[in-house]
Amino acid sequence: MQIAASVALPVIAVVVGAEEWALPTVAATIGLFLIGFARPLDVRVVGHLGIEATIVPLALPLLASGDTLVALTSANMMSALMVSSMCCTRVAVRDQT
Repeated sequence: MQIAASVALPVIAVVVGAEEWALPTVAATIGLFLIGFARPLDVRVVGHLGIEATIVPLALPLLASGDTLVALTSANMMSALMVSSMCCTRVAVRDQT
């Protein structure tokens, strides 16, 4: 579902003439994936990061455009994914001890 949305939403954005929304919509679907991913792993902080990773990219086109939008969206998603990975690793290590 997330992969289909990651493909469909940017295409829809471009077709309706809102190219600046293409990258943020992909980022938002990754945030939604993190929300769904948190539940089966029982790592609540990943769900909270997913909420942030969904909302922030959708707000960025209202604040930035062009290269700045790409940089901010990329930095936001990189941070969310990196911190999510760190949280999952810490939980896995904790559960092994």
